[in-house]
Amino acid sequence: MSEPVRFSDPRRMFEDARVEKAERRHDLHEALAGPREPKAADADLALDALVDEVVERLAHRLEQRPEAETTEGVPPTGSFDGGARATSVPPPPESHSEWLGRVLRSSAADVGPRL
Repeated sequence: MSEPVRFSDPRRMFEDARVEKAERRHDLHEALAGPREPKAADADLALDALVDEVVERLAHRLEQRPEAETTEGVPPTGSFDGGARATSVPPPPESHSEWLGRVLRSSAADVGPRL
């Protein structure tokens, strides 16, 4: 921060204050906004470095990706996810009447002889 304004002549007090205010405003603008456009050479170097980094990342991802299986001729599975799920949706839970029919058919509920 600059030193406080010291007026050399009381008659020039307002003019000196106006100049000091303009200088501070300019310094603040330069500090916050910086230069409007970077130098062309610096921008080109930065852009080249960015492009090189993106290319390296893409190449690395492509090397790690397993070969995708083709889906030509595969019938749709009937879901709206486009086959994105690894497994299908689980079946709905068994209702009481289905459970009762299964237990009676298998005689799993017959415990009379064990009593």
